[in-house]
Amino acid sequence: MTLDHFFAAVYRPLRLRSGSPETERLHRAAIRSFSKHLLRDPTLADLDDLALATFLESRASTVSPYTVERERCSLMALARLAFERRLLPVMPVVMPGKLPRRNPSAWAIADFQALLAVARRQTGEIGGVPASDWWVSLVMVAWESGERIGALMAATPRDLRGQHLSIPAEARKGGREGKIYSLSPATVAAVSAVIVPGSDRIWKWPFHRTYLWTRMRKLLQAAGLHGKRLGFHQIRRTAASYVAAAGGDAAEFLGHAAGSGSKVATAWYVDPTLGKKRPAWELLPRVGGEGPDQAG
Repeated sequence: MTLDHFFAAVYRPLRLRSGSPETERLHRAAIRSFSKHLLRDPTLADLDDLALATFLESRASTVSPYTVERERCSLMALARLAFERRLLPVMPVVMPGKLPRRNPSAWAIADFQALLAVARRQTGEIGGVPASDWWVSLVMVAWESGERIGALMAATPRDLRGQHLSIPAEARKGGREGKIYSLSPATVAAVSAVIVPGSDRIWKWPFHRTYLWTRMRKLLQAAGLHGKRLGFHQIRRTAASYVAAAGGDAAEFLGHAAGSGSKVATAWYVDPTLGKKRPAWELLPRVGGEGPDQAG
């Protein structure tokens, strides 16, 4: 049985019945990558230790360790279900790789304003509304809510109630908890201006789904913002960093679970250079300069 067939006929209905389209996309992407490595359609028999380890090692030379680990998790999940259903005689054991922890880096306010300025200069229409209005409203809601782009794109006109935008649980990551965001009057006005009567989405996107990220990259380039990790998620990261710098709760703002959520926010989202905490050099005795704090 091919992995494609197993995924569509067995794994998806049993494991992803309530999953997001993004989760399904990532699983299929892992299968495609494995297929390119083998130069043929992979089968369940290919889910063995050596074949998987060789594949992951080859991927490590072309993609980030985070992508490698994501693909390892996807393929191991398929193998686990196949083993549980006795379609695989042996459960492969492929240990996770070491993931370097990146230092979160947020935009400066001037960077975000540059992106907003480019959004205001967009021409043409998107889904029947001026492209400039479409982009400005989306970018501003992403900024004020810190919500993921997938959830925002699923928002419907009825989700905007006065000054509040309600994102249902099924549209958010994990699909378990909805969230209501309070928006500024200016942003509410911007959102209201792009709602087309009778539309099933606030931000109607009439193009292929992946083209949204292509357009976003063009906006970033026009704003002079470059880097592999930039995009919609950088807006989320930047907003969380400024919330934390102002003394707010970044984990709550990001919608992370209680407990470990604050650690996740600090480790992966909050730019420490924006905080108000005094640096260590200010706390240490002066040893190289003049002044009352000079050690002697």
